Amino acid sequence: MIAGSDTGNGRASSLTDRLSSSFSRAISARRVGSASAAKVRSRGC
Repeated sequence: MIAGSDTGNGRASSLTDRLSSSFSRAISARRVGSASAAKVRSRGC
């Protein structure tokens, strides 16, 4: 049962890691996109 629980936890941790990594990537992409958009706006003005 211990080994089974360990494998279960490993799967859960890997899944959460994937979600968190993808989530952080999306946030960083949004930040970069907003920053570049702000630069373009300032240039246009």
